[in-house]
Amino acid sequence: MRNALFVAVAIAAACAPAAEQQAAAPAAPDSAAARAAIEAISQQYSARLVANDAAGISALFTEDATAAYFGYPTTTGRANIQALYAASFGVAKPTAAQLTVGTAGAITPGLLTAGGTSQQTVDSSGVSVTTYWRWAAAYHQGTDGQWRFAYVMAFPDSTSRK
Repeated sequence: MRNALFVAVAIAAACAPAAEQQAAAPAAPDSAAARAAIEAISQQYSARLVANDAAGISALFTEDATAAYFGYPTTTGRANIQALYAASFGVAKPTAAQLTVGTAGAITPGLLTAGGTSQQTVDSSGVSVTTYWRWAAAYHQGTDGQWRFAYVMAFPDSTSRK
């Protein structure tokens, strides 16, 4: 009886599909596709910033995203990020914005990182001011296939000459 048990286990193991015996290695991240996704988000962000669209900007973030901008409290959560932008638009309205992607890369499937510069012109009580920033971000791909900011930080660019 004992030998019959060993034979049955051996037969079952031999008949198991190869995919179950060895997990497939994850696909290598596609750097060109990563950069294209980051560029697309950057263009959407710039357009929504100029439109003063706090809800549209917050939709570019994951539900649990964190935004850390110089001069503002670090904020976590899509609803809080929307409130941060809405409050900011109440003080200064962007009239022009350009996000430039410097470095970009795919870390693992579903995770991208990037960094770059930003130039924004805002109108505050009839006074137009242009500011220069540096930024870094991490992006996660949702189950819907969309890439969104998971973390972003930005601070004034001390190397830009106005």
